[in-house]
This record gives sequence, C-alpha cells and structure tokens, in this order.
Amino acid sequence: MKKIRVRVMTGAEFDTLGNNDNFTWDDNVVLIVIHDNGKICIDLQTECTRVTTIINRLRKAVEGCTDSRITEEIRKDIIDWLDGIVEGIGYGVYSDASRFWNSETGREEFTGDYSYGVEFVGDDDMPEWYMFLNFLTSEAIDKAIEAAQSAETTQTTENTPDNTNTPIAGAETTTDTITESADSAEREDKTMTDRKTTIGLQALMLTAYERYGSVGMSEYKEMLIDELDIDKDMISDYNEYRIENGYEPYMVYDDLCELLEGCDPSEIIRMVYFGGMRFSDDYFYFNGYGNISSCTDYEIIKEMKEDREFLTWYLENSADVEEIDEEEAQEVINECNKMIAQGY
Repeated sequence: MKKIRVRVMTGAEFDTLGNNDNFTWDDNVVLIVIHDNGKICIDLQTECTRVTTIINRLRKAVEGCTDSRITEEIRKDIIDWLDGIVEGIGYGVYSDASRFWNSETGREEFTGDYSYGVEFVGDDDMPEWYMFLNFLTSEAIDKAIEAAQSAETTQTTENTPDNTNTPIAGAETTTDTITESADSAEREDKTMTDRKTTIGLQALMLTAYERYGSVGMSEYKEMLIDELDIDKDMISDYNEYRIENGYEPYMVYDDLCELLEGCDPSEIIRMVYFGGMRFSDDYFYFNGYGNISSCTDYEIIKEMKEDREFLTWYLENSADVEEIDEEEAQEVINECNKMIAQGY
C-alpha cells in the first residue's frame, strides 16, 4: 500500500510556494491549504487502479493527520465531503462545482464556493488517479450566519420602543396564565431564531450569485434552481415540458409497445435497427428521423440538469415545488445585500 503523507500550509505559504520556479510536487502527498476566509483546498495524485482507492487513501491520511491546524471540525468537514463524493461517483458524477446561470452570457459560470473532481490520469502501465477538493468550512458558514443574525438583532433593537417604565396592565393575571405566556414566548423566540438561521444561511448562499454589487429576485430564483434535487421522479414533468415545446417524450417499454401496436413488424425492425435501441435501457423515444432510440434514466437526469430552460419551467410550473414566498425571498435578498456590503 502506498504511504500517503500530508502537508498542511496557509494560503500565504502556498502563494509563496507557487512563485518558486524550482518547486516540484511529489505524488502520494496530500496538500491541504487553509485560507484565511475558511476555504480549504486539497490536492492528491497517487498510483492506483480504482477511484475508490484514492478516496480511501485521502480519508485515512486526513484521519491520521496530527497537524494542529487540522482541527476536528475541519477533519469532519473533509470526511463528510469525501462521503458525498463517493455517493456522487455511485451515480456517475466524478466532478461538480457551485455555479450559476449567467443570463447575459448564456452560459454557466462558477462561483468558487466549492468544487471537486476525480480523474484517471495514468495508463495501463502506470495507473494513476488525481483528485482535488475545495470548499468552505462549516465554521466559516456558521460565522457568516452569526454575523447576519447579529446585524438583524441590532436593527430590531434599534426599532423597538423602550417600555421599561410602562405600567403592566392586568396585574391580577394568574400564575398559570403567566407560565403559559412565558412558554408561548419561548416557542416564538425559538421559531424566530430558526427562521433567522434559515434566512441567514440562504443569504450566505445567495452571495455566490452577486455579479454587479447586489442581488435581486432573478438571482434568488437562480439559487433555487441550483438547489433542486433533480432525479428520475422529475421525468414526467420533463415529458410535459418536452411535449409543450414540440419534442418527443420519453416512454417506458409498455407505453412503447402500446404505441407500436398494429404497426408492420418489418417497419418496427427498421426503426429499432436505425435508432440504435437497446432493450436493456429504461426509456425509449422517437428520434428526429422517426426511428426508435433509447437511454437510461441517468442520461435523462443528466440532460435535465443541463437544460436550464426546463429547470426554470419546473420551478414555476411543477406541483411538486412550493410557490415562492415573495416576502421571505425579499428578506433573504435584503440580508444577502447586507453581507455583500460587508465584504462577503
């Protein structure tokens, strides 16, 4: 088994290292760069034949790292990210990054909040895998939320009148009533705290969509689209969207058989042959030449993820998506713009 070493450094140390023209990096060394803003950057290349091997080697190296700069919180964040990457690979996803749709340029652009990638870079004689992982720590995110809550609390205090010397009406209130009121107030405080946390977290996420010094409703919707959990349950909505826009829907095998009932067998054979249909696939469709093609549900999911117009349609039309709360959305937008003004 390859011995994996860990090298930890600050962002400033890494920048200095990068300016050294004589510097070379060895394989089997995990480089972990900790930036002042809470961003962690990890890099590893090692000789192995399976993708799971490089991830397991990185995991063990992080678990055994004794550098004091790798706190337990950072260690847990890294392990959690590795678990997520392994799950993504199970679905064929070997890379991902936080991104938004730039309506002006007509393409996706990366925000830099997180990114990872795993790639085979060797050959049959020397199989090697390379991976990188960049992300914001949980602590950095919590600090941003705390700052947002503190700013909102300060504003609320400034707008609250001082009723210290105001006589209390109904002094004869019973103990039970007082207790009930206290419990109710405690529940309301908890609900308010939870709501502030949610709004603060959403506002922090929304800062990634800022392009011209502020954000608005269009950026808020872009964030909601990026947060959609796109899976095969959305294929029925995708078919509805495709039909509305003049495209052929994806059909399961039984629907295809029903549609082809009564057709000439030789014509069916021709459509299957020239369409490249595979009976082992999950869905079938007529291509632009009238032939029958097929695909897996994963291929449709990938297509849906890349179809920004469909995702916008889905957000606005699907019964599975809650209608946007305009008041809450505006709170998130306002809080986000405060964060942007503070340098987030």
